Amino acid sequence: MVYTLSGKEMTAHMVLLIVFPLAGLILSIIGIKLKNSSAPFIPSMSIVTVTVIFMAAVLWFYLYILLSVFFFEFDGYSYAGTYPYQRQ
Repeated sequence: MVYTLSGKEMTAHMVLLIVFPLAGLILSIIGIKLKNSSAPFIPSMSIVTVTVIFMAAVLWFYLYILLSVFFFEFDGYSYAGTYPYQRQ
């Protein structure tokens, strides 16, 4: 079975993939500034890398939840109704 993505799903995937190249760009800018400073490069860059990657992962997860809630249905079930869930 061949599965193709709709335009909405493709857009959501592209939005989610933007986060990590931006994190790389931020790391390169900070790395250049650290290289020109008097701080020890490897420990400083290690701390910055862990921090930026963690922030990128949190942002990615936040965007994933936001896109899932606003743009995609959950199998046609209404989770705002009463128990048991009823198909709409």
